[in-house]
Amino acid sequence: MKKVDSLHADIQGIAFSGNLADYEFVKSWITDKCIPLVREVTFENVEELTEEGMPFLLFFRDPADKESEKLFIEMVARELHDQKSAVNALLADGHKFAHPLKHLGKSPKDLPVLAIDSFQHMFLFEDMKQLPEPGKLRQFVLDLHSGRLHKHFHETLDQRVADLQKAVLEQIEGTASSSSEGGKDDKQPKPPGIMPKLDTTPTPSIFKSLKPSDKRYSLLDKSEL
Repeated sequence: MKKVDSLHADIQGIAFSGNLADYEFVKSWITDKCIPLVREVTFENVEELTEEGMPFLLFFRDPADKESEKLFIEMVARELHDQKSAVNALLADGHKFAHPLKHLGKSPKDLPVLAIDSFQHMFLFEDMKQLPEPGKLRQFVLDLHSGRLHKHFHETLDQRVADLQKAVLEQIEGTASSSSEGGKDDKQPKPPGIMPKLDTTPTPSIFKSLKPSDKRYSLLDKSEL
């Protein structure tokens, strides 16, 4: 009998006291109470999560790294509670989801890695050491909503192009110097025929292809992830 009373008390502790006729409020209340702030994305539930229509805030980590996982959950609870209806905070196994990491220029060796997939582009949280700093995670998410992440990518593009050109020029000059020291008979260095490729758009979304379609379970082989 005590068990029943105890259970009843727990239920009473989260009893709904609002207007049951207000559908949107009831839905919001149920979502808040029943859906965790941070969930785990898997191959089995990823398409279902895309159906919710919110950008993914993805924390790729080694499942054995409980410290990093705990930190991310704490930071989300502290800074993003009011963003629950605007972004999906998700834990991802960085070994199983190696394909998205590769598109971000990362590998399981770089874990943990934090990124946003907006279903158009993927944006990397550049310095993981800054994650515990107050406001950094929140600003990252707000910058997505405001379009600043996309704008920042293009603002820094010119600098990255200049850095690449400088590196290539230094390489050419270094080769020329080595050749001149080797004697007159050495062939003069030639500029590289193909410049290293530099992405001029943010990383395309990886999870976009998993949004609802007629072929709901077309990725069972997981080749796209």
